[in-house]
Order: sequence, then structure tokens, then C-alpha cells
Amino acid sequence: MMRSNESAAAQHSCANNQPRTYDETAQVCFVDIRSIVDYAGFDLGGAGYGYFPYPASSFMIYETKWVYRGATTAMVGVAVLFLARRL
Repeated sequence: MMRSNESAAAQHSCANNQPRTYDETAQVCFVDIRSIVDYAGFDLGGAGYGYFPYPASSFMIYETKWVYRGATTAMVGVAVLFLARRL
């Protein structure tokens, strides 16, 4: 029932105000983890390729092994995305 101080539009927009299920919570967590892992992968790959040379004296700059490690890390992030979508 509507309370006297609530409009019909407000009552309708909050009609699906149910707590999240375990699967929905896990999916949100996996998407957050994927974002962090992808950022780390692109950061590693960018530093190895020379696009992100910070700090200037870093041992990772222009090192091919860091490009591969960054690409692998980014692929793990994509795998986590597919795992989250399967939930």
C-alpha cells in the first residue's frame, strides 16, 4: 500500500527494491576484480612497450617480457569477465 506522503511514481520506481542474491553479488565482485586486473595488465604492458614510462628509471621500460606479462594479465581479466557472465 502507498503511504499518504508517497507519490505513485515513487512507489512504482522502488517496487523492485529486493536485496541482491549471492549470484548477483558475486557477479558484481567479479566485474570489479576484472577491472582492476585489466588495468594492471594494461599498465604492465604499457610500461614494457614504453607508452607509460613512469618512473623514468623503471626497470620495466622497453622490456618485452613486461609486454607479455601485461598481455597475459589482461587476458586473465577477460577470463574473469566471462566467468562473471556465466553466473
